[in-house]
Amino acid sequence: MSLESNRKILNQLGPLMNIGIELVAIMGVLGLVGWYIDNSFGTSPVWLAVFLVVGAVGGMYRFIRTALKADIQKSDKEDN
Repeated sequence: MSLESNRKILNQLGPLMNIGIELVAIMGVLGLVGWYIDNSFGTSPVWLAVFLVVGAVGGMYRFIRTALKADIQKSDKEDN
C-alpha cells in the first residue's frame, strides 16, 4: 500500500476510532459526578446509576450520530 492510500484510509477511520474512547469518557465522568453526589448526600447508589444511564444514552447517541455521518460521507464519495 502506498502512503497516499494509507492516509486516505486513516482519514476515513479517524472519527470512528474515537467513538469507544468518547463513550467510556462520558460514562466515566458522569459516573464520578454521580458517585460524588451520592457520597455527599448519602443517597448511594441512586445518582450513580442515574448518571451512568444518562452517560450511556448520551454516548450511544454520539456513537450513532458519528456512524451515520461517516456512512453519509462514504455514500457521497461513492456517488461521485
